[in-house]
Amino acid sequence: IRLAVRGVTSSCATVIASDTFYVKGPPRAVVPEINTVCASSSINPTTAIANCYSSGPLGYQWQFTNGTPAISTDSIPGAISYTAIGTHAIRLIVTDSSCMLTDTVNTTVNIIPLPEVVAGNDTTICSGQPVLLGTPTDGLGQFTYQWSPAEGLSDPTIARPTALLNYTGPANDTTYTFYVTASLGVNCSKIDSVNITVKRSPVITISPASPKICINSSTQLEAQGADNYLWSPAETLNIATIPSVIAIPAVTTTYTVVGTLENGCSSEQTVTVTV
Repeated sequence: IRLAVRGVTSSCATVIASDTFYVKGPPRAVVPEINTVCASSSINPTTAIANCYSSGPLGYQWQFTNGTPAISTDSIPGAISYTAIGTHAIRLIVTDSSCMLTDTVNTTVNIIPLPEVVAGNDTTICSGQPVLLGTPTDGLGQFTYQWSPAEGLSDPTIARPTALLNYTGPANDTTYTFYVTASLGVNCSKIDSVNITVKRSPVITISPASPKICINSSTQLEAQGADNYLWSPAETLNIATIPSVIAIPAVTTTYTVVGTLENGCSSEQTVTVTV
């Protein structure tokens, strides 16, 4: 403001006086968007204040519906935890005590349940038999998944990967343990595990590997590696259920033998008899 005073009927010099005043505006508060979190997790809300020629001090009143703690008078209230599922209201009132002007911000936080047990049930398979891990994920599509170890899995980053596991060791079986973490950001995850017992499958060999015979002749075929055997086609064999058979084919024939262990697992091998 500038004021100039001069005499109307005199020759006195003009006197000028000036001063400045400020029109204070209310504070303007902004609360950044709060991401969805899982139950029993916490949020850490923050705020940014814009004030127009307002020196403060500023007062803060946070209100967290169904949160713990439910109120705070700090500018940064710290961790607020929730156990109830659903959408909960959050209110912040900022007061400029120099002129008693306020601004109110209303927002919400969405609390979702932790995923259910997701790794699936323990199971037993034969070596080389694919098995689907995990459980149906209806309503849990927003979670991310990470399986470990990743070896043997079709995709370790999906909810239901297929495992293809092989075991041909000396023991009857071996057990693989897979862990899966379903997560939704920081401090919002759940870990589950599943045991897959893989029974040993037989490794079948046939000798000779490439037999050749003359017309009206025969050859002996011997399979090894299993406890029980079944050969086919059986029409040109002396017997089809023993490891060593006599083949009497009239034409070149491919024979298949299925070998089965006492644990119920089986595999097959083929051999072609050239006539």
